[in-house]
Amino acid sequence: MLGPKRFADLKRAMPGISAPVLSQRLKDLEEVGVLVRETMGPPVSAQVYRLTEWGLELEGVLQALGNWAVKSPFRDPDAPMAVTSLILSLRTMFSAEAAAEMAARIQLVLDGEPFRMLIENGTLEIDRGTEPSADAALAGTPDAIVAFVYNDIPLDRLERAGGLSASGDRRIIAALPSIFALLSG
Repeated sequence: MLGPKRFADLKRAMPGISAPVLSQRLKDLEEVGVLVRETMGPPVSAQVYRLTEWGLELEGVLQALGNWAVKSPFRDPDAPMAVTSLILSLRTMFSAEAAAEMAARIQLVLDGEPFRMLIENGTLEIDRGTEPSADAALAGTPDAIVAFVYNDIPLDRLERAGGLSASGDRRIIAALPSIFALLSG
């Protein structure tokens, strides 16, 4: 959902899956037209997997599943979350109503990976890259972001523990838990 990925990146994002099982699943998804395998040009020259236009339509399905799963009586709020999973989760749990009056450019850095977040008039855009004109920045592990945004762990406590760092307009950062409420939908 966030652009082409190498096999190794996919494997790293799914620590419980074996390489042969992942290979077979990717082959199956390619055969039915959900994704394509392609070679990136120089200087990288690596094979990547990219969702087709039809495959990208799965985001709504994943969001519906995410909204359903968060209501599970067995949901573990402390379960680890990968970078891609967190970005998709933020897209899913975004409350347009709660963000209706907000306008902010935020730089997220998750495990060293930069993402731009634009919130404006009840809309959200998140994609890979840097935001040179960010109003605020939040950097840390996905688990620390989850603890702050979803689990009501105070920002200053996470900063003292070293899992999270915040800069810029702290009012914007302080508002994030209210616009990404887990049980909003």
